Amino acid sequence: MRTKLGLIALLPVLAGCSVAFGAGVRGGHGKVYHEEPVYAAYGGVAYQPGYGRRVSYGRLPVPPGHLPAPGSCRVWLPGVPPGHQPPPGPCRAMSRRVPAGAWLITRPRVAPRVVEIVHYDHRPPGVRTRYAYDVRSKRRVNIR
Repeated sequence: MRTKLGLIALLPVLAGCSVAFGAGVRGGHGKVYHEEPVYAAYGGVAYQPGYGRRVSYGRLPVPPGHLPAPGSCRVWLPGVPPGHQPPPGPCRAMSRRVPAGAWLITRPRVAPRVVEIVHYDHRPPGVRTRYAYDVRSKRRVNIR
């Protein structure tokens, strides 16, 4: 009889423990929260995927000497020094290999004065933001 009474008395305590452990796995509103990655790697280079959100896109954020040649593209890892960036290459291959949080820099052959930067956001995966810049003035331009 004492064992049944002891187990019945422990049920609310055990139920409270399971709720407490469940709250540690899930947020208070039923959403599972994941920590943002601090560093990721691309081609052996470590970069910060969230760094692109802290950059001002009013002026060209890439040094002009590191822009790709007209007709080619380059994957740019924000926060990594220019000398450690991956090399430029053909746009078709580069556009398939852009990691989350990085930029794809495109310089069309028909308009070599214009550079387009596409930011592949890492937080909501698949979101892309496009910016166009004039190479000479390094200012953002609107292209339709």
